[in-house]
Amino acid sequence: MKDHETIIKHCAETSADRDELWSRFFSEIGIETFCEVGVYKGAFAKLLLSKCADIETYYMIDPWENLDD
Repeated sequence: MKDHETIIKHCAETSADRDELWSRFFSEIGIETFCEVGVYKGAFAKLLLSKCADIETYYMIDPWENLDD
């Protein structure tokens, strides 16, 4: 099995953007539980949950504040 450093280097070299890099990396290592801090509108969560079939539990943490938009 490849180590995480080798996998992330390969993902970085072959990915078009950060979203593709992280979804590939999480899929490669088989992430099942993940916690995202600073979710805002959940775009990254939506991407990962649609691309990474192994994710079973996804925690989203964001401090609540009344925003104009």
